[in-house]
Amino acid sequence: MNDNFVAIKEDVEHILALLDYQASVLVSQNKAAILIEIELQNPGLLIGQGGEGLFSLQHIARLVLDKKLAPEGTTIVLDVNHYHQRREELTQKSIKKCIERVKITGMEEVLPPMNSFERRLAHEFIATFSGITSTSVGEGKERRVIIKLAK
Repeated sequence: MNDNFVAIKEDVEHILALLDYQASVLVSQNKAAILIEIELQNPGLLIGQGGEGLFSLQHIARLVLDKKLAPEGTTIVLDVNHYHQRREELTQKSIKKCIERVKITGMEEVLPPMNSFERRLAHEFIATFSGITSTSVGEGKERRVIIKLAK
């Protein structure tokens, strides 16, 4: 593990200790982001309703870790007990059903409100289907993705 990853792991463990959590932290990297995977018992409070606690923790981690990342602007994805992975799988399943309805009816489908991370994943997933396009509408917590036929 490189020195940056060791420092990131230690900082995340410190943040979690301040929140009175003991956890296993694994840091890795793919082409798009630095991945911080946290495993702990009773993750419910840390994840929060709809992942709000997890996204707040990710924001705090970004602020703390920003100076340790190279190159600047590297994306950080923080996950607790594979919450993001499960959420992404459920979202993709729902999107597939919406895409099928759009192809059959020709009418656009509006997805429930999503945070920016989920919307980005939704747009990337939707882009893999030919003849279908997506756009985001709304503001703040009410921002959502619309799926429609490509023109």
